[in-house]
Amino acid sequence: MPRGDWNTETISEEKSNFHQLLKLRAQENPEIIEWLRKRDDKYTSPAIQNEMLETMALAMMRQISANIQNKPFFTIMADETADVSNKEQLAICIRWVDDCFVIHEVFIEVHPLERTTADQVVAILKNALLRMNLNIQRARGQCYDGAAKMAGEKTGVATQIRTIHKISSMHQ
Repeated sequence: MPRGDWNTETISEEKSNFHQLLKLRAQENPEIIEWLRKRDDKYTSPAIQNEMLETMALAMMRQISANIQNKPFFTIMADETADVSNKEQLAICIRWVDDCFVIHEVFIEVHPLERTTADQVVAILKNALLRMNLNIQRARGQCYDGAAKMAGEKTGVATQIRTIHKISSMHQ
């Protein structure tokens, strides 16, 4: 996805946000200007930018995951809402306390919701924790809005997550 005015016909990046940021950084480092003047092998195309962003995001998620894995407990925080195009999505955060009793709250992802059922939300939460290599059994807190599907007593998200804990503790 292009950022700014990337001209795909002329493959011109002069007005792209990325190019403008590089020019700004070049004020402190003149080598960047020389690099930007190159015709080839600059690695500044939108595809390369997306690949770099994805690589950085994955490295950050690995670090966040490593920090949380060392803690005995964490809290799942989630909220679903519609975006500007009226598509439902689920925002997921994790909260934990470090060894110095500092509270950390990190945004994990926004996930599209095909269905807004409690089962769908639970499946997405379990998948997000699995991808971060976090055991849902260590989730000691849950924070959701008051919607029935999130907090419902019989089949809500919170109830389903608590049920996972009960089943797990019975097998230990």
